[in-house]
Amino acid sequence: MYFEVQNKTMLLESNIGHHLTGAPHVHHHIEIVLMYEGQSKGVADDKEGVITPDSLYIAMPNQIHWYSDTAEQHRHALVILSPTLCPEFSGIFKSFVPESPVLNNIGKDPTVRF
Repeated sequence: MYFEVQNKTMLLESNIGHHLTGAPHVHHHIEIVLMYEGQSKGVADDKEGVITPDSLYIAMPNQIHWYSDTAEQHRHALVILSPTLCPEFSGIFKSFVPESPVLNNIGKDPTVRF
């Protein structure tokens, strides 16, 4: 598989967008997508899931990941952050890989606000 190695230098990047597409890539940062409207397929290593409204996609550092739009239109927030912003969690960021890159229905939990 072809993938791009990205050398991220900013500690934090964020944007609101309408398309999640692109070639597989990898970097040392954590990548988080919150879907507001529509849906997209999110892949991290060999695990994939559908990112729907109120779900959260997370790619951990050094996971090869990419997206494929599955809806004509959607709206999402994308945040890319350096693990150095949370040094107390560095062990988790280096070794933990979730079973699925998508956490479903997180927006429906009354204890979670975004």
